[in-house]
Amino acid sequence: MKKIINLIFVFLLMASCSVLGDIKMEEAFNALDAGDFELAIVRLLEAVELKPSSYSEEQIYTMIGNAYNDQADFSRALEYHNKVLELNPDSPTGLLN
Repeated sequence: MKKIINLIFVFLLMASCSVLGDIKMEEAFNALDAGDFELAIVRLLEAVELKPSSYSEEQIYTMIGNAYNDQADFSRALEYHNKVLELNPDSPTGLLN
């Protein structure tokens, strides 16, 4: 019985992280729309740790790279676009950025 309760707890914890990740993504989009790239990057970094259900790590790292690019911080942009290629060397997005 204790194992079942522990499994249910782990499942609920993982599901709540996913929901929180989706919330962080929404906050990141709002910050991007407002032109607040620094806040967007913070929210995207939080989201990637929470593993949102709607976005892959590859997509989030691309968005972080683009946000750094929009701030003309090209070395940081390249760092995150390279992370995309580490995850998926054939990524069209990673290759284009």
